[in-house]
Amino acid sequence: MHPRLKELIDHLDRHHVTLLAAIDRVPEEQRRTPPAPGAWSVVDVVEHLGTVAGRIGTRINELVASARTAGAKADPDESPILPMIPVDSFVDRGTKREAPTAVQPQRQLDDKSARERLALAHAQLRKAIADSQGVNLSELTMPHGQFGMMNLYHWVAFAGSHESRHAVQIDEIGNKLAGA
Repeated sequence: MHPRLKELIDHLDRHHVTLLAAIDRVPEEQRRTPPAPGAWSVVDVVEHLGTVAGRIGTRINELVASARTAGAKADPDESPILPMIPVDSFVDRGTKREAPTAVQPQRQLDDKSARERLALAHAQLRKAIADSQGVNLSELTMPHGQFGMMNLYHWVAFAGSHESRHAVQIDEIGNKLAGA
């Protein structure tokens, strides 16, 4: 596997572990409870993350398939990619961001269903990254509503960091629900 793909899968997995730990810190019976009127519950956050990861994985598959058809080549650069990506800006909770309607929670899932959807989306995203072997992801781009045009390396880094951003949010929710 190309070193950059391995690096990004490792990044994605590290952040996913952080997210799962944050979810587990909130008692199961509180995960559907929003900390304030109109706020997201833990389950809402998990549903959102599953939707986002699923959409990113699907789009990577589509762009990579098109690139292969057009004769794409592998990335000749094997140097680390994460130092070149502003991952701190993806995690930063100092800036409030509104999720686009398409990825906002529908609030119809229970804790177990939301976690299953997230696990499936995470697995599909990992597979999409692994299946992109032989294609230079720096040459494939798509827009992000907050960060502008990003190549697929950036998108994968975003997906992992996005989970850590929301892990912090889940900790905040848990603290509010606990009265801290």
